[in-house]
Formats: sequence, structure tokens, C-alpha cells
Amino acid sequence: MKLRLLGLLSVVFFMSGCINHNIVIEHTVSKDSGSENGKICLNKFEDKRVEQNRIGYWVNSYGIEHGDILTTQDITIVMSKSIEDELESLGYEVGLVNVTHKDGEDNTDDCTFIDGKVNVFFIKSGVYPYPYSTSAIIVDLFIQNESGKEYKKTFSIEYTANSMWAVTASLGKESMDIALNQLMAKIKSELPSVIGK
Repeated sequence: MKLRLLGLLSVVFFMSGCINHNIVIEHTVSKDSGSENGKICLNKFEDKRVEQNRIGYWVNSYGIEHGDILTTQDITIVMSKSIEDELESLGYEVGLVNVTHKDGEDNTDDCTFIDGKVNVFFIKSGVYPYPYSTSAIIVDLFIQNESGKEYKKTFSIEYTANSMWAVTASLGKESMDIALNQLMAKIKSELPSVIGK
């Protein structure tokens, strides 16, 4: 009887409709501050993600997609604002711009020009063998400092959060927030040496 009931519950869960998770992504500025000088022109990032209608999905115990992970936030603004906050904490004066950058153009205009592309910003959550949520971010940065020197680099991060109980929206949020903070720490540690060249 118990096996029949368990089997019935599994079928009901398997056949039930998708359950979407909606989250708000929050970046926390790292504690490292500085007294750097200089003006930054930070361009709005370009969204190059393959899937732009969602930021992830979660799978049920059968490994089948069972719902989307969504946000109402503009991911390009999330990334630009996070970098802006980190640069300001280092002491830079940051101005936001929105221009179409082409290789070979001089966009400095008495400032260090920073542009970027968001290639991956995705969460995958699941329940096997235990509830987890893995977030991955990959961004390309282009920097042109006041002396005209150019710097290009791809930054990436992956972070997995685990739970003993269930896959929830808060678990997805936790993994993405931490992934974003760790990525910003990576970028923040390299920018001053590039900007000052």
C-alpha cells in the first residue's frame, strides 16, 4: 500500500505543471576600498546570452526541466552597476555612458573607457542527489585607458549552493549573488593595474 501511494505521489509530481522561481539579484560591494584617482567612462554592457528570456531553470528528481528561473532585472544593468559600485569603492569617479564601441576607435575622452559583454548569466538547480543550485557568469571586458592602451579579458565564475531541504528560489538567489560577488572581486583586483598603465 505504501509503495502504491509513493508511486502515485511520484506520478502526480512528475505530471504537475512547471513551477517558476522569480529572484532579485543583489551585489554586495567587497570590503576592500582604495584611494585610486581617475575618471572612468563605463559603457552599458551588451547582452550576448543565448537565452535572454530566463536566467536559468530547475530540474526535478527525474532530471527533467520543471520550471524557469526568472528575474525582472536587466542583466546588463546588474553587471554595469556592480562594476560601477566596485570602482567607486576604489576611489574612481565613474560616469555611465551608452555608446556603440568599435575596435580601433578612441573612446577615452579624457577618461578610461570600459565596455563589456555578458555571455553567460545562468542558474541550474536540481534535487539529485541533494538540492543544489549552480550559477555561472562569463563576461568579456574591454578597457581603453587614457594613454590609448587596450586591454581585453574574459572573466568567469561558477558557484554551487546546497540545501538539505528543497530547491527554492532563495537557493538560486544565494548561488547567483555569491557568484556575482566573487566575479566582481576578481575584476576589482585587476582593474587598478590596467587603468593605471
